Amino acid sequence: EPAGAVVGAYLAVTAALAKDDIASAPLASLDASLAAAQATADGADKATLAAMRTDVASAVLAPDLAGRREILKKVSAAMIPFARKHAGGTRTLTEAWCPMANAGWLQEGGTIANPYYGSDMLTCGSFK
Repeated sequence: EPAGAVVGAYLAVTAALAKDDIASAPLASLDASLAAAQATADGADKATLAAMRTDVASAVLAPDLAGRREILKKVSAAMIPFARKHAGGTRTLTEAWCPMANAGWLQEGGTIANPYYGSDMLTCGSFK
C-alpha cells in the first residue's frame, strides 16, 4: 500500500538522522513513496502529500544535518496525522516529542531516538 511505504520511508529517514547519518538518510526514497501515494490519493491527503514532497525537496538541498533536521519538523507535523490515518498493518508507531526542538516525530521501538539532536541528545524527549 502506498501510504505504508510513505510511513516506512519516513521512519528510515528519522532513524538515519537520529544516528547523525546524513549520507544514508533516504530522502529520495521518501520522495518516491510520497509521489506514488500522491498519485492515488485524493482531497486532503493529496494536498498533505504534496506539501510533504515540497519539504522533502528542500531537505535534499540542505547541505547539513541541522538544515535537514529543521525541515524534518515540518514533514513530521504532517506525517503524524497522516500516519495515524493510514499506517495500519503490523507496524507499531509511537509518537515522541522533544521539548528542546519543540517538535514531534514518529518512531518504532520503545527507546527514544531523537532525530533532531542525534548523538548530542539522543534520548531527549518522551513518548506521547
